[in-house]
Amino acid sequence: MPPPTRFPPIPGVRYVPAREVRPQPLDIPSSSIPGVRYVPAREVRPQPLNSSIPGVRYVPAHEVSPQSPTSPSPHVSPSPASPSPHVSPSPHDNFQEGPLHAHSAPPVLVAPKSTAATHTSNSHQVRGAKIDMGVEQLSGFTPHDGKLFHSTSSKAWEGLGKAGGLVPATMLKDYDIERVTGEGDIFVPKEKGGIHCGQGDLGLGRAMAYFELTQDSSHFSPHLHTNQQLHAEIKQARHIIRNWDINGSFYHQDNSRSTLGLEQVSNRLRQLETEKALRDTMPQRPRNTEPYPMMFEFGTSNGARMLRMDRISPRIGEVAVKEPVKFEENLHRVFVPVDNLEHARGQLHRMLGSRHSVDVIPYESLQQTLHDQRNEERDPDKAYRARAALHNKAGTYKAISRSEAEIGELYDEAAATLPLRTPNY
Repeated sequence: MPPPTRFPPIPGVRYVPAREVRPQPLDIPSSSIPGVRYVPAREVRPQPLNSSIPGVRYVPAHEVSPQSPTSPSPHVSPSPASPSPHVSPSPHDNFQEGPLHAHSAPPVLVAPKSTAATHTSNSHQVRGAKIDMGVEQLSGFTPHDGKLFHSTSSKAWEGLGKAGGLVPATMLKDYDIERVTGEGDIFVPKEKGGIHCGQGDLGLGRAMAYFELTQDSSHFSPHLHTNQQLHAEIKQARHIIRNWDINGSFYHQDNSRSTLGLEQVSNRLRQLETEKALRDTMPQRPRNTEPYPMMFEFGTSNGARMLRMDRISPRIGEVAVKEPVKFEENLHRVFVPVDNLEHARGQLHRMLGSRHSVDVIPYESLQQTLHDQRNEERDPDKAYRARAALHNKAGTYKAISRSEAEIGELYDEAAATLPLRTPNY
């Protein structure tokens, strides 16, 4: 039979229609591979599984019984009753229990089940290269009065995404956002009505101080607390709330702006309880998932109009923007620690898309740029602005650290002087 026309003839090959093909016996000589004997499938029978590994005994599946959960696998974390010797157990509350103050119900918290990595491990050489590249990007940088700066923590990324940028604390509820970072009402008993920013060279220094406080201070970043410190502050805050009996009044230090009220303590407790819930859920939280500080640079004008803002203190470059600051319209740069560049860029891509023009630059590059500029003899104005920024950064950091000490003393005073309430059972 001639082959089908779609198959070209091949010399030595005979085409056979499928209907004429019959199964052929597998005739493989047993001697084709030395030591191998071919056995038809129908002759194969299951063989018992005998151990060929010294010291190992094979047990049939039907003889295996479930193991007690009190014998954890070596790959499973021990139960809380038997903490790992490498992990400090979460401290238990040992203070007198009782209802919290009627005006402040205990916070209901849900800790995240997991958290994404925020840090990238860079070698010394790679870190240096990234910082040098950032310095190049800042070659023409000048902190003039048309620029605003605002520092916060990476904990704010979720809220920033919801709002599309920064919003005043008093407007957070309009966007279904709960404040999780920032100065807020740490030192005074009221949320700020605007977005407090630094303007120009003095404002840059002020924002840099807040950046470094977010990096260094447990008042701004509760994750910096040890377990024992966290437990002690939670215990103290609960005690104050439970026994508060000076409604409408505050604790205040003479010659100080620091003031302590019940709402402040309640807000602080919420932040502390959130951190504790996270630790309880993930006692072995990797260090590369911790929050990091970040500073935004944006313009006083988006090209179409000026932002509405009030001057709070021109002497230190502080202003309050009275409206939301949308990143898509106003954001120019973001400064973060060099090890957090990739995470910050990823967050911006999610918010603004991959074609945005916002630069993410190592904070270390900004520090180096200002230190280089302050000695710039060819450009006296640039040198003056750099020196002003660095000077105000040091002064602001010192002043805020002093306020932290004062507010800590007010917490201690309240805990020591409030009369104990007897719990109602």
